[in-house]
Amino acid sequence: MAIADMSFLGLNRPQYIPIPELQLAALAWSLDPKGSARNLVIGGGRFDGIAYRQKEIAGSRSAVNIGSTWPKESIEEKNRLAKALERSLQLNPQKASDAADVVLGEIEVIASHGSRRSVASPMTLEAALLQDVVGIAGTKNPPGLAMIIEQFFALGGGQDSAARRWLSAVEGAKGGGVPAWLDEGVKTFAPELVCEVAASIRSGSKDRPPNLRTPVWLAARPISPFRWFAQAWTRLCCDGWIDRMPRRRWTDWATCVLRTALASGYLFEMHLTQRLALALIQKTDPADVVRSAFEDAERIFAWDARRSVSGRDVGPIMGNITATGSACRNLLAELQKANPELPSPGKYDDQSDGLERWIVDARQVIAPIIDDVQRKAASALDSATYKSGTAKNVHETIRYSFLGRDAGQSVDLYGLLSTRGRYSLVDPGQEWLVTVASLTSISPSEPARLATLIGDLRSLGIAVHMQTLVSQLEAYGLARSSHDADEAIEIQPAF
Repeated sequence: MAIADMSFLGLNRPQYIPIPELQLAALAWSLDPKGSARNLVIGGGRFDGIAYRQKEIAGSRSAVNIGSTWPKESIEEKNRLAKALERSLQLNPQKASDAADVVLGEIEVIASHGSRRSVASPMTLEAALLQDVVGIAGTKNPPGLAMIIEQFFALGGGQDSAARRWLSAVEGAKGGGVPAWLDEGVKTFAPELVCEVAASIRSGSKDRPPNLRTPVWLAARPISPFRWFAQAWTRLCCDGWIDRMPRRRWTDWATCVLRTALASGYLFEMHLTQRLALALIQKTDPADVVRSAFEDAERIFAWDARRSVSGRDVGPIMGNITATGSACRNLLAELQKANPELPSPGKYDDQSDGLERWIVDARQVIAPIIDDVQRKAASALDSATYKSGTAKNVHETIRYSFLGRDAGQSVDLYGLLSTRGRYSLVDPGQEWLVTVASLTSISPSEPARLATLIGDLRSLGIAVHMQTLVSQLEAYGLARSSHDADEAIEIQPAF
């Protein structure tokens, strides 16, 4: 007998992807009508996955055969790019060749200083298709990253699909942001496979994946990381931002929204799973359990610059929530396997009080074996760890998506967390706060209110001290000081 899905949100287990920009590539590939049936053939070779560029490291070996879309000097694609730049920019052949090298290097995104593989910044459809998840992850069956993003978007009430929203923005931009010579240049050196897939995507109309979970009990709540993601993504893709921004900057904002949503969404899921699973062995009123679980989800992290470094450490919080949440998730699966009558949370998705009803019904099922369940819960929590199994993957996804990365070339300004020795602190990079604060505006140039930003931070699980936030906004030129305005302080978006 198949084991029922005991998850509360229908999320697949993730795997940390070292290059956040890969999420946009995954969305692009998810729009290919042929999907996984397409053969990855580049330059006469067949590959399991592709990367923009990969380094040869002595003694290292990948589990899959990875092709590179990086045009080397000796191949035709590099020469085609140089010729295109020669025509577009009116350069002589030598300068055009030098310019081609600059272009190929400038669009490259590296995960870290010692990374083996890189991606091309997904500023256009063709650029996004120059790599895929298999090629960067280096495994044959990595988690469906695009499907996870689509589930997040659906949970937040997003309409259509996250991938389709991105494509509409990129393809519908009014000429600003990407020079025509760069757009055409990428097309000239892109392998035939990439051009074929791009043409297929443009002529197709692949819909959002079917059977995504959309619980009514979640939709009824105005605050969650999924609601924030759906709103921020829709605004970024549909409200004119792409026409006001340099395309590389817009792409960086899109990547920032995705990595922030991925981390906060899984942290929320682990928190909720822990609280609801443990409610089965408690006598607390179900309504109180659900209310406190959602309220506490708004303050998982504290952001207060006045506190000491050790007092601001959120590393143990991430580790504990991931470990106990994963242990509780496994416990529910084990209980359902032994007691098939234990209801799946998904059966209550169409009810606004579905979580409360699930707790009541699940308690009735385990009542005859409550002592055994309590022992199993205690054992699961005692042995809970985030250093192995699926818990490790979830923890790495959360931690490293939030954490500013060392790209070896420049500082990552789009991280929420930074490290100080062994401590992990809520210390947003400048562009992280600029992105999140700007997207509180309903459209470019439209001021927003500080209260709205505070609400968005609560959606992401961040309780911020007012003066800490205002000081940062003023330092970045996003708000002007006002002693009387408090939460009515105006925030001016960056564009």
